[in-house]
Amino acid sequence: MSSHGDKLYAPFVFYTRFGIGVFDEAWLDFRVRAFGAFTLPSVTAIMRPQDSWLIFLDRDMPRISLDAFKAQIADHPANANIRLVFVNFSFEVSNALEDYLAHSMLDGPIYLTRIDDDDALRHDTIHKFVELAQRSDSEELFMSSSSAIECFPVERLMLQGPHDYLVNVAYGDANALLGFSRVGHTHLMGWAERSNKTVLRLDINDAVFLYNRHRQSSSRFTSRRSFAREHQNSRKWTSADFRAFNLDVDKLISFRHFAGNAPYAQEGSLWTDSSNHTEKAFEAWKVLGTTKLDLVATRTNLLRSR
Repeated sequence: MSSHGDKLYAPFVFYTRFGIGVFDEAWLDFRVRAFGAFTLPSVTAIMRPQDSWLIFLDRDMPRISLDAFKAQIADHPANANIRLVFVNFSFEVSNALEDYLAHSMLDGPIYLTRIDDDDALRHDTIHKFVELAQRSDSEELFMSSSSAIECFPVERLMLQGPHDYLVNVAYGDANALLGFSRVGHTHLMGWAERSNKTVLRLDINDAVFLYNRHRQSSSRFTSRRSFAREHQNSRKWTSADFRAFNLDVDKLISFRHFAGNAPYAQEGSLWTDSSNHTEKAFEAWKVLGTTKLDLVATRTNLLRSR
């Protein structure tokens, strides 16, 4: 049985995938700016000394983009808690993350959550999920949000509403967290059920997630913008919104002006175009995995007693 103390002091591990498989410097410039205006300040502001943030990047990220990304982190007071991990393909992230949890963390329970590279978390996100976890005696939990605030920076629009599985937090030891990062957010409930996790949901009024809607997003920007413009509960952003997510108003305004004139890809095309290459790489990667298992099997008992 997990104690309230375990849940109160267990570290949060955040992880983010940044631009893996994208080498367009203009696209990366946009995301570096979005990351610096939204994600970096909001996450680092809520991190405690025991928390960590793993950011996965492509080994072949253009140098100018990587330098700009690194500079933002280096200038931030919380940079000691941020670790950059380089991979060749996105499907390598889960293994690298699970290795870190198993071999680089102290034994004991962990909170694990993913945050995309252009979104933000409210100032009380950790408090809300720790409080939720303490309502259960279970040692293995899956917790999720029920709502979010959609933010349209160029239009200065905000719209709060029901959105399932945008913030998902797993709690348990490293072994209990296996598989969490291997499924999309809409399939995490299935993962929780298959692995016998206790499921808890935040109240729908706790909109701890800021969903950054912009033209470089692959998530139905045009239709969601039209919906927000016509919705009766849509409103202009205020300074209270910035404070709730620990965002800097000057950086937001700068990003808004930049994003309003920045080039962008057609919706959905960015990842579709690279899927064939990724599938080929994944098949080759599976062969390597099988070869490694064969190697382990044949090199386990090398020494023989007389």
